[in-house]
Amino acid sequence: MKIESFRHKGLRAFAETGSMAGILPSHATRLRECLMLLKTAKSIGSLTRDVHPMTRGSALSGLWAMKISAQWRLVFELTTTGECREIDYVNYHR
Repeated sequence: MKIESFRHKGLRAFAETGSMAGILPSHATRLRECLMLLKTAKSIGSLTRDVHPMTRGSALSGLWAMKISAQWRLVFELTTTGECREIDYVNYHR
């Protein structure tokens, strides 16, 4: 899979430079792991343990998510060509 774009500016900076200015520092290790999984996965099927579709009817319906902590998720769209785009870092229970 390929990461096409980021919605969250702090997450993009973290992915590109390692800057933790826009993320919670306690999430850095898990965010790094999730981004690496997305970059190296062959398909969404190879991520079944770490990725789940968002609930239908929610504001995030149609997107995929990876759990970062109890409330935080890495949320993204999956294109028909298998690329991840508009990756966001959200407080899911707000």
